[in-house]
Amino acid sequence: WIPNPFDIFQAKPGQIEKAQIPVERTRGPILLVSGDADQVWPATQLSQVAMERLGRPGRPYHDEFRHYPDAGHGIQPPYLPATPGTYYYGGDPEGNAAANEDSWRRVLRMLDARLRR
Repeated sequence: WIPNPFDIFQAKPGQIEKAQIPVERTRGPILLVSGDADQVWPATQLSQVAMERLGRPGRPYHDEFRHYPDAGHGIQPPYLPATPGTYYYGGDPEGNAAANEDSWRRVLRMLDARLRR
């Protein structure tokens, strides 16, 4: 049996809470990126849940969430081949390439800011 990530929409009370990662306990900033056209799971909606948890009062870090309307599941470092594969992860080539490039700049900027301290 392979769990279906979309089972979240049929979850019983209490099941979602048990499955959530306690992101608010992280000691450092978090950068979340997702594609709105993700065909693997509802990444943007799940990232929004994580951001709500991170947005609670008292968190001293600057967390960031970027979602890309025309990107799918495979956001990765830029300039890698974007040819179709065996699986369809969503998005279109231009949207995926734009998300790869923008998100990579954000990752590098965050690492630079944190590691230069």
